Amino acid sequence: MRFPFLKPMHGWRAFAGEVGIIVVGVLIALAAQQAVETWRWQQDVEWTQEDLDDEILYNVALGAERIAVDRCLKQRLHLLGAAVARTSGQWNPLPPVSPGLLKPTLPLVYRAPNRIYTTDVWEQAKANGVVSHMAPVDVQTYSAAYAQIANLREHNAEEQSLVPALSFLGFAGPLDPSSRERALTIIASLDMHNGWMLLIAQQVADTAVRSKRRMSDAAVKDARDTFILQRDNRGPCVDDAAGWKVLAPLMSK
Repeated sequence: MRFPFLKPMHGWRAFAGEVGIIVVGVLIALAAQQAVETWRWQQDVEWTQEDLDDEILYNVALGAERIAVDRCLKQRLHLLGAAVARTSGQWNPLPPVSPGLLKPTLPLVYRAPNRIYTTDVWEQAKANGVVSHMAPVDVQTYSAAYAQIANLREHNAEEQSLVPALSFLGFAGPLDPSSRERALTIIASLDMHNGWMLLIAQQVADTAVRSKRRMSDAAVKDARDTFILQRDNRGPCVDDAAGWKVLAPLMSK
């Protein structure tokens, strides 16, 4: 038995034309969807980069604070190291440092700024896929900046973990050779961490200068208030000029 072969109602040419119209329509719809998707990612990238730049500038301001108080920290470490080195048997404590906003029970032998260097925006940008839509050169720049910020956070954490180990120097008493050696090792480690933080803070600032983002008036005011607070707590050893030298290239003209 033969089965009849159905033909399009208006012929093959008309049928092909109708199919072509459908295919073209689908392609146009897909292209439009792709264009919308591309536009959406471009918007996400622009907004994310603004947030990234702001976060980096926030960390730069923290680094500028560290640079401003460097002279205070170095003076204290030098005094501690020299006093411990010349002690033979009996330790007489140095006057404690200002506690600032802290309310410690024990006298403070050493106090450096304990700050939270943040990488939240960068981590979120990597997690939600925005980074994969950025220009490679931008990804490289942000990766370098945030690696430096992560290093700052690590040195800050290590530094803060060492400070309590010097608490025994806040009290008079015998200082045996083993304790003397241990104290000098801790003081040297604190000096090393401070030195690394100064270097990395400047590197982050240099990286931030390459972006077009500049500090807001509110951020500049916060930096000024921070320098004033540090000077009130630590005295004239705070070098505001050194801090502003770091921030000046990042301030609006």
